[in-house]
Formats: sequence, structure tokens, C-alpha cells
Amino acid sequence: FSLHKRTNMAHTKHTGSGFVLRGNGFYHSHQYENALEAYKTALERESLPVARWNIHNRLCATYTRLKQFDEALKEAEEMIVSDPEHPKGYVRKGGIYYFQGKYDLALEEYAKASKIMDEAIQEGKAQAKLGVSLHEYISLTKTKRG
Repeated sequence: FSLHKRTNMAHTKHTGSGFVLRGNGFYHSHQYENALEAYKTALERESLPVARWNIHNRLCATYTRLKQFDEALKEAEEMIVSDPEHPKGYVRKGGIYYFQGKYDLALEEYAKASKIMDEAIQEGKAQAKLGVSLHEYISLTKTKRG
């Protein structure tokens, strides 16, 4: 049962949300070290599982930008452990392996993400479950298979 299917049942109070917004500002202005600090603070203060998943996602992206791949992999693993039905953790992990030149491992992770997406499409739940429209997924897969 995916965390992302439960977002509508979640509490609206996010104690770490201000730090996430601050981290996003730093991230988008390429101040990655400052973004890390803001996201780490957000994670310490946040208790809502879906919000924590999102912070791990942002930490993973930031560590990847800084080429701190061991830390990025830890964050991708946190994403996968907390929501194995969501493809983004596998995509993040695949990207890290790709940047490290570990192409076989990257393909394995991308295949896991693709399987999750294919199953969601068969269930007719791709957009609701994963936040991706069928049109976006088809565009991505055409590009990938291209």
C-alpha cells in the first residue's frame, strides 16, 4: 500500500515544511550545501511518512548534484524501503549508478521502475498512484526505447 496513495488521508501540519521550502530555494540557486542543511533539518522535524519520503527524495537529488553518490544511494534506499511501490526511488538509484558508470546496475533499477509503471497503467492508476499521466509515461518510454 503506497504512501502516495494515502496523501489525502495525511495530516496537513508539516513541521519540516518551512525547511523544505528553504532547501528548495537553495537547491534551485545551486547552493547545494545549504540545501542539504535545510533538508536535514526538515527531516529531523518531520514525522509524516509521505513528507519524510519527499525529503529523502530531495536529499538524494542534492547529494547526486554534489557527486556524493554513497550518501545519495542511502537516500534512494530510504525512498524504496518506505514506499517500494513508487518508482521514483528506483529511478533515483538508477541515475546514481549511471553517473558512477555502473550501467548494468542502472538498467536493473530502471527496469524495476518500469515494471511498477507498467503495472500501474494496467490497473488504470498511473496518474493517481504515481503522479504521472499516461501521456507523460508514454513520452518517456518512447524516448527511452527510442
